[in-house]
Amino acid sequence: MTSFSRSTQLLLFAVLFPLSAVGADAQADTASIRQRMESNQQLVARKLIATSDDAERSRLVAQIGNIRVAAMIPELRASVTGALRRENVVQRDRARRARNGEVLGDQFDAELYLRLVEIVVGFGDPENIDALAGAVRTGGRALNGIADFGAQAVPALLAAIEADSANPDLVSGALHALRYIVEEHREEIPASQRVKMRALTMARLHSPQRFESTVVAAVELALADGSPALRSRVISLRDRPAQAFTAGAGDTGREDALRRRIEARLRGEPALPLRKRTRT
Repeated sequence: MTSFSRSTQLLLFAVLFPLSAVGADAQADTASIRQRMESNQQLVARKLIATSDDAERSRLVAQIGNIRVAAMIPELRASVTGALRRENVVQRDRARRARNGEVLGDQFDAELYLRLVEIVVGFGDPENIDALAGAVRTGGRALNGIADFGAQAVPALLAAIEADSANPDLVSGALHALRYIVEEHREEIPASQRVKMRALTMARLHSPQRFESTVVAAVELALADGSPALRSRVISLRDRPAQAFTAGAGDTGREDALRRRIEARLRGEPALPLRKRTRT
């Protein structure tokens, strides 16, 4: 084997040593950048928890929405989920005050609420199911996001209905999410939970409701579930839709709409709203 000459060895050392030094510097720079990013995220997380200023919260959440989920530190994820849980409580209280006839002087930042839902759905973390269950009143993204968890999400949805049974937006949202899960994971839902779900659904079909959305959501779940008792009640409401609603305005429009919707479902048309998966 031919040995390197002394001059060749010196030349190789001169070339390779700077390259190794550059590699070490690059690693140090990468670690420094990572540390700065984590420090910035920690700062944002603490600000989101501490601030009571709506404009500041909105700005922070918009900033967080630009960070890839995979790049978020646990502290920031926890802060966002905590913010959604707090927003659920605020909106639950707001809805209660509105039902009691109070004049609502506080502003409702719907965009902020939806951004929080969007981020938490993106986490795909079962630990956040309760936060999403409290946000089903916001509609599509929350409904589809929580349904992606399948039977895991059923207890939280049932609990949300029981805890806030007078809130029509939350109840109808939870019923729609439950219907998605029944359609896709029927056999995975424990029998005890199916019994409770059917009881909560039947309660909406037997008690006159103020809003068409609540009745329709209960009808859609009842027919998806396939329980003979629930199906029988739905057919009864098709024939006597006035029984589904509280008396008052004398508006027959919602009764006609309910009858048409039930007839469409009995003909085999798909339940609405349609399911959209948020994760593959």
